[in-house]
Amino acid sequence: MEMRRRARRTLIPSALFLASKAKAAEFDTGFYAVQALELAAGAANITLLGLNMRDGLKMKGRFRRYQPA
Repeated sequence: MEMRRRARRTLIPSALFLASKAKAAEFDTGFYAVQALELAAGAANITLLGLNMRDGLKMKGRFRRYQPA
């Protein structure tokens, strides 16, 4: 849960920063560095969501691994 909060705290300010830079057409090193940070945080967020979904399905008993006969 803490990782998701941290990712969310990173994504919103990053998006606002990138929007202001793009509006001003300032595509400098800072823009690309923040964009890379935002992409990494977004990837971490999607990974955590997938793991959370998998664990929820396991708890409900709906997630079964295929076991060869």
